[in-house]
Order: sequence, then structure tokens, then C-alpha cells
Amino acid sequence: FLSGGIDSLKNNLPLMDSINQKPGKYLHLLSDYEVIDVRNKNEFETKHLAGSKNYPLYDLLNNKDNFNSDKNYAIHCLSGYRSTIASSLLKKNNIKNIINITDGFNGMSKNSKLIFK
Repeated sequence: FLSGGIDSLKNNLPLMDSINQKPGKYLHLLSDYEVIDVRNKNEFETKHLAGSKNYPLYDLLNNKDNFNSDKNYAIHCLSGYRSTIASSLLKKNNIKNIINITDGFNGMSKNSKLIFK
């Protein structure tokens, strides 16, 4: 039970936050974003976006010192599930300039303006 319903939380910013999201078809427009791939290492090695960095979700917080709170990051996984969790974990650790790629590598791979290795 929440007195006043969900609307009562809207003005209480410490309790609520959000993560910016975009589909993979727009990733090429995010030129000032470092791309972080949170898929497992073997998924990354099979095929990945050129220039992206791999920090698997299970090991993300062990690598949080590799993130700079002043940089912009586009986070993706295969379908958007793990990247949503990763984005939330990073935001909780004061990495705020995040865009979650909602359809992940599946959506990005349909973007002909991106280069994959």
C-alpha cells in the first residue's frame, strides 16, 4: 500500500530514477558514447561492434573503476535484458550518462551503418 499511489513518489527524486533508452537502429548517432557490451566473453568474441568494450554483466561491478562519471555510455547485451540490469547497476554506482540499447545486439546487427568484427 502506498499512500497517494505512485503519483506521490514523482516529486521524491531520490526514490525514483530512470534510464534513457534507444533502439539499436540509432546507435550510429551516438558518436560521443562509449559502447559497453555486457554479453559473456564468448558471445563478444563471436561477433561484436568495432570499438566496443566487453564487461560481462556477471563481472560488471568488479570493473566499475573502469567507468568515468563524466563519460557517456551506451550499454547493450543480446536482447536488452542484461543491459537493463547493467545500466541500473552503473547508475546506482554514480555512472549517470547511460543509454540502454533496448533491442541489444539483435537490433544493432540490423543497422547497416555500424561496423562489426
